[in-house]
Parts: sequence; structure tokens; C-alpha cells
Amino acid sequence: MTSWGPPKYVYQNLLDLKEAPGAEKEREEDRYPNYCLSWSKHIYEDKKTGKKLQLLACCGGVKAQIVAVERDNPHDPLRPWSTFIDVDPDEKFRASAFGGRSINGSPFLILGGKAAIIKLVDIDKRCLAHTLEGHRGVINDLKVPPSDDSFLLSSAGDEGIRLWNLDVRACVAAFAGTYGHRKAVLSLSWHFEGKMFASSGVDGYVRLWNGVCDVRFTGASHVSRRPIPDESVAKGQPYYDQFPKFASNKLHVSPVDCVHWFKDGRILSKCIDNEFLLWEPDFSIEDESQPQQEVAGHPPAKDVIVFMRFQVSGRRRNYFSRFGVDPLDEQLAVGELLGTISIWNLNDAVDNAPFDDDDDCAFEDDGCLDFRIDPYQTLNLPNHSDKVRVVTYAPNGGNKMLVACSDEGNLFLMENSNMSQIGGTNEIDDSESDKGFVDI
Repeated sequence: MTSWGPPKYVYQNLLDLKEAPGAEKEREEDRYPNYCLSWSKHIYEDKKTGKKLQLLACCGGVKAQIVAVERDNPHDPLRPWSTFIDVDPDEKFRASAFGGRSINGSPFLILGGKAAIIKLVDIDKRCLAHTLEGHRGVINDLKVPPSDDSFLLSSAGDEGIRLWNLDVRACVAAFAGTYGHRKAVLSLSWHFEGKMFASSGVDGYVRLWNGVCDVRFTGASHVSRRPIPDESVAKGQPYYDQFPKFASNKLHVSPVDCVHWFKDGRILSKCIDNEFLLWEPDFSIEDESQPQQEVAGHPPAKDVIVFMRFQVSGRRRNYFSRFGVDPLDEQLAVGELLGTISIWNLNDAVDNAPFDDDDDCAFEDDGCLDFRIDPYQTLNLPNHSDKVRVVTYAPNGGNKMLVACSDEGNLFLMENSNMSQIGGTNEIDDSESDKGFVDI
């Protein structure tokens, strides 16, 4: 069983806004929670030092911070890399991602939040390079598909989801309408093949969409594969899709603020009541005569296969929190309200699911398995009792590095106690490195 060492304190008040434009003095209300932690997709080689780096971004309020992870340094792997402060004092960032390519080949830091504008930051020049406009509500999530980082999926409070081509900087598809979300869309997750994605929102729905569902959309989205000059403008209307392949509001009874699509097809969804559901849609009996399938009754219904449902930390509401799943899809890490992180082994949890004669198990009238499952390890953050909002695993290190951030803006690093060094040579794909990446 994987064992995690004690949390390593990294930064205090990482997103303190005392340096924000227009801020006259440091105030407690200026310390916004960190709403997102996002990793760069590729490993880069620092031109000055030759070290292999991976970038980690966090954002909140008007500030976004980039931290470099030195994977060959097991003793002090994180160091400050760059800080971006928005000129709009009313901006409140809620989502970040790395994607696209600038002229010099570096990825953009992509940010979104209250202003409803997606901002592409040049991390070499440390300035705003481009903006993407189209949403009319707070941007809640940004996800780059695993198969192609020249595209970006965004969700917002306007009930819509948009797919952007970052090469031409244009919206190529919109997912909204009659059968789309009816309230703010909070979370997105791509299938590992990049052909479908899941969405969840305040309306309590989880929807599954075709990412490449129409020849018109496919043609529009692949018009360019290289950066274009600023004066170039992509023409044409985006493809609109209002028919998800699957939709249900019976999986949870409250807003669903986080969803993750596993490589084996299973989906893990979390609602603000801290209820987790591990399930899988059954497309084998899909009724092609209907544009979408509403699940009748509580799961498992005829088109849903439920593996388990469990509760975390009682039913005290935990809104807009992000759980983490390791790259091997074996571990689940959840930040809790009182400054702790709970970790589950998902394979063991499913294999050891109780039967109907077990005391810890309860079956609903429809046969859904409902039980409490204890985490195999709970990490207590030192001198900290505030909400842990975001937890994420390093994407190239298996389940060996875990990073978490709290509402106070503190950043914590946890390491697998069985690990001799962070990111061994067998875990770093040198083919993905970019030797032209410049340290700033």
C-alpha cells in the first residue's frame, strides 16, 4: 500500500493580493482562495541550468502564480517561476490551464474567471498575449484535451461550454441549448482519447458530449496547426451541439462540482454534499430515437452501471472543490473542510465493496449500493485548519507527488514515502521535452 510522508510546507499566502493593482494596503478580504491547480502537459529543459522542469499554475483573485517543479531535485523540487497580475482589479480567476503555443514555442498560461474572458498569458514575456471572448458568465473550468493541446474546452456560468482552437484563437464549437445545462457549468473532464468529454453543473446534471460529433465541426477545428499573426482572424461560425450523448440529474440530488472520466470508461462525480459516485454509462442499450437519455429513478437505472457510492466528511456542504485522481487511475485524494486530505485506493474500494448482509452497507429500493468507506490514509496539514479546496497529482510521476492548496492560499507538497527521488528517468518522457524553453 502506498504511504505518504508528512506534508511539506511550501508557500504561505501564495495568492496574497497586497501587490495587486489599486490595492492600497493588505487586507484580510483581499486574500482570495486558490480555485485551481493545473500542470503543464510536457516536461521542459531549462536552457540555463539543463534541469528538467514541469510547470504548476495556481490562481485566485487577480493573481496567477507559476511554480517550477524540478523533478531531478528530490530535496527542494519547487521554486517560484513567474507571477501574473491582471490589470482589472475586479477580476477573480477561477480556472487555469496550459495549452497552445506562442511564437517561440512555449505554452500559454490560460486563465478565466469573473470577467468571462479567457486570457492567454505569454509566460516568456510575462504579459497578456491574447483574449478569447464569447462567454457571458463566470468561467469555472478550463481543460485542454489530452490528445491535442492546441484546443481548449471552457465552461461558464452562462450555461454553456465552448471549444476553442488556440492556433486561430476562435471558438469552433458550442455545447448548449435545449438539452444542455440549465444552470452554471462547474466542471469538465475529457475522455483520454479526446473524442468525448463530461460536464457537470449547478443543475445537478452530468452530461457526456461528443467532442468530434460533426464533419462541419471537425473541418472548422482543424483549419490551422501553427500560430498565426495577431492581425489574422479566424472566420466562420462555430458548430452548435445541444444534444449530449448522455444526461442525468438522478445521479446526485445537489449541484455536481467535480467530475473525472477514467481511462477504463468509469466516471467519478462529486456533489457539494460530499457524496461521491463511481459509475459508468451503458451505451449498449441507448435509444437512438431520443436525442438524450434521462435516467428514470435513482441509479442504477437501465443505462447506468453504479460501482459504489460513498460519503465523505458527513453532509456539510463543500462547494467548488476539486478532488485529485492519480495518472494511473488508482488513487483518489480529497481535500476536506478542516484542513485534512483523505486518500483512497479506488481498486481496493471497489473490490471490497460490502454485500447486502454487511453492516456498513445500505441498498436503496432500486438496488444501488450505498455505503461509507474509510480512507486508507489521512494527511493533517501542519498549523492549518482551513478548507483544502484543490488537490492534484503530478501528471508524470505516477502517484508519487501530491500538491494541495487551501483557501488561505497556502501550497502544500506531499511525497510518497517509498519514493527515492521525484520523477525517475523511467517516468520522464524525453520526447516531450522542449529544449527551446527559456527560463524567466
